[in-house]
Amino acid sequence: MERYEIWFNIAEEDLQAAEWSFKGNQFLWSVFMCQQCVEKAIKAIYIYKNEKDAPKKHDLIYLSEITKLTEKLSEETKILFRYLNVYYIETRYAEKRNELKVKCTKENTLKIINQTREVFKWLKNQL
Repeated sequence: MERYEIWFNIAEEDLQAAEWSFKGNQFLWSVFMCQQCVEKAIKAIYIYKNEKDAPKKHDLIYLSEITKLTEKLSEETKILFRYLNVYYIETRYAEKRNELKVKCTKENTLKIINQTREVFKWLKNQL
């Protein structure tokens, strides 16, 4: 199995973890795992295109820029990436965690999962 395929498989596992977390009412964790899914899928594309490891960065906008995906992204997807970036970084800090948790309603989290699922499929088709 190629390295980029391994990254896609892990990204898919992260999406499954987001779905399981949602079913367990762990909405903050679910959104965090959506970010992880997208990050790893973009890194898989980077590895595929460049035949080297992706940078150890987590900013989805930056990663999509260096992977030359930005011009192909819809405005809705760019908004999703910016949203997920916040949940990757800010959930690490106790003072922000509760603030973010309040925004993770069941409806909002389900919307994020559905968008992530579509973006993941789109990213796989970019190879």
